[in-house]
Order: sequence, then structure tokens, then C-alpha cells
Amino acid sequence: MAARPRVTVHKTPAAAVSAEAEAQSPAPAAAPATPSEELIRAAIQPTVVKAGRHKILMRKPSVLAQFTLTDAMGESSGNEALMRMVRPLIYIGEIDGEAIPTPQNRLQVDALITRLGDEGITAVMTWYLEAIVAPTLAAIESAKHKASVKN
Repeated sequence: MAARPRVTVHKTPAAAVSAEAEAQSPAPAAAPATPSEELIRAAIQPTVVKAGRHKILMRKPSVLAQFTLTDAMGESSGNEALMRMVRPLIYIGEIDGEAIPTPQNRLQVDALITRLGDEGITAVMTWYLEAIVAPTLAAIESAKHKASVKN
């Protein structure tokens, strides 16, 4: 049985985030209007994830990054299972203090995956599931519950 990669997620104060990653992050929006928006906003604060010897800064990507990734994947962007696997990559702001731009083509996507390795991919996926997917699903369930209570 293979040993599970060691992954640690640490919240990092905004002051500790490097200037490059902060410059890539979108400007703060107005105060959230709903509890769901508050949950999601809290989940996407810059976070440092440790994966083996790497420190990976995770942050909210721009809307353009989402379009760029889809374009970078070319014909493969129609493969929803593959897109679910690569979408978390656009949340990477830095690896070991080096700014990571949004991949512009499939070769750059593959290079980033190779650079992260098994431990890095596991760390990124774990963070994405805990910080993005889980709060989003919780917000959806909360909205469904509120809607059913009103009816």
C-alpha cells in the first residue's frame, strides 16, 4: 500500500501574501449580500498549502483565468471530467514564492501538473474541495432549505 502524501493547509494573513500574488488577485468587492456569499468569500482568502517540500499559495482566480484555462485545454475542454481535474490549477498563485501565471495552452497545463507532482496535486485538490466545493455545496443546501421553509 502506497503512503498517502502529507498535506497541510494553513491560512495566511493577507499581509503575508507576496506582492505578485496580490497583484493577480481581483480587487475586493462590496460587502456580501447573502450568507452564501459570505461563506464563499471566506473560503477563497489567500491560503498557503504545504505539499512535501513545496509551499503553494492558493488564491481566487480572475474570471479571465477561467476562460483562459478553457481555451488552453482546446478540444479537451469539452471533457467535463478532465476540466474538473484541471480547474483547481487556476487557483494557484505561487509555488515556493514564484508567481504562477494561468496556463495558456495544454503544454503549460501539463508542465504545471508535472511540477506539482503527486503531493502537490493532492494538496491543491484537497484545498479546492475543502475551500471551494464544500462551502459552495453548503450554500446551495442552505438556500434549498430556506426555500422549502418559505413554501
